[in-house]
Amino acid sequence: MIGNKVCFFQSLESTNSYMKKHLHGFKNGDIICAKVQTAGKGRRSNIWMSNSGDLHISVYLDNTTKEDSIFDVILMITNTLVDVFNKYSIDAKIKYPNDIVVGNRKIAGILIERVIGEKDEFVIGIGLNVVTKDFSRIEKKGTSILLETDLKVDYRDVLQDFIIAYNKLIACKSCDLYNAYLDNSVIIGRSVTYKEEAYNVKTINLEGKVVLEKDDKEYAMHMNDISFKEFYDE
Repeated sequence: MIGNKVCFFQSLESTNSYMKKHLHGFKNGDIICAKVQTAGKGRRSNIWMSNSGDLHISVYLDNTTKEDSIFDVILMITNTLVDVFNKYSIDAKIKYPNDIVVGNRKIAGILIERVIGEKDEFVIGIGLNVVTKDFSRIEKKGTSILLETDLKVDYRDVLQDFIIAYNKLIACKSCDLYNAYLDNSVIIGRSVTYKEEAYNVKTINLEGKVVLEKDDKEYAMHMNDISFKEFYDE
C-alpha cells in the first residue's frame, strides 16, 4: 500500500533528490509532494518543466525481497497513471518505457531511481500535468488534464486518485499488468529509426526490452539503449 504518509511542500528543487537525501526518514509507500519543483528532472537527465498546480511527487518503495525489477515498477506506475486519466475520460497511452501520452503529447513522466545498499529501494518521481496550458518552453509536445477536459482539477485530488488506483492494482497478477501495458502501448507496430536504419517494433518482452524486427530477424533492446524521441515530432 502507498499513501499512508504524505508530506506536502510548497517548493522543492526536486522531490526525488529530497527523498534520496532523507531516505532514512521514509517507510515503504510514503509519498512527498511539492507544489512547485525548481529543478525537476526526467530520464536521460532531461529537465521536467514544473508549474504550480501540476502534480510533482516521489514515492518510496522498499523492495526488501529484491525480486522486483525496474520493469516491474514501470508496469505498476504506468498502469496506475492510465487508470487515473481514464477517470477523467482521457485516452492516455504508454510511450515506452514510461511516458504517458495523449496522441503524441506528453501528459506525465516518470523517473525511477534505484538505491542499492543494505536494502534494495526505489524512489519513483512522477510529474503529471494538471493545469498547465503553455508548453512553448519545452521541445516535446505537452498536454494536461485542463487542456484535454476543460476541467480545473486540484493536484491534491489527482494525488488521491493516484493513491487509490495504485492500491487497487496491487492485487493484480503481474501477467495482467504486463498485458495491460502492451494493450496501452503506442509504439508496438510502429516503425522506428535505430542507428539510421528503420525497424518495426514487434513487442516488449517480459524483461522490459523492446523487440525490434527487420528482415525476419528480431533484436531485443534495453530501454537505455534506444529512444523514441521522434514520436513527439509527428
